[in-house]
Amino acid sequence: ADVVHENKRAAVFSWITGLFSASHVLGNVLARFLPQNYIFVVSIALLIFCPVYMQFFLVETVKLAPRKNQELGFCTKVVKVVNRRYKSMRNAAEIVIFSPTLRGITIVSFFYELGMSGISTVLLYYLKAVFGFNKNQFSELLMMVGIGSIFSQV
Repeated sequence: ADVVHENKRAAVFSWITGLFSASHVLGNVLARFLPQNYIFVVSIALLIFCPVYMQFFLVETVKLAPRKNQELGFCTKVVKVVNRRYKSMRNAAEIVIFSPTLRGITIVSFFYELGMSGISTVLLYYLKAVFGFNKNQFSELLMMVGIGSIFSQV
């Protein structure tokens, strides 16, 4: 968001969510064509590849603040980092809790995702129990849903 002009941020976020859906489709394609023994190994390899790629090939746009307290001990640094993270999470939670709009969005999102995950889990279980779906049929079904999601989000 810091390198995109404000007028184009909505379009960029739609592309990002579209690419996120494309990654789900790619995952389902891999699950469809890989033998079952290799799916976990390939997913771990891709999971490791992503941060390595980001570290070496993406340019950081945020300027780091000058380092302070370089002479502090390891335990003190760890405690300070944990304390900062706690305060950050607490501030974020307070913003959501005390803002009626954000609180409403959070509640709606939570129950929407809860319902959708429940429906999709029951549907996948039903397809396996009644029709005997295997991993290839599940991945084909999820690929179709993902492709529709790509077009609707982009």
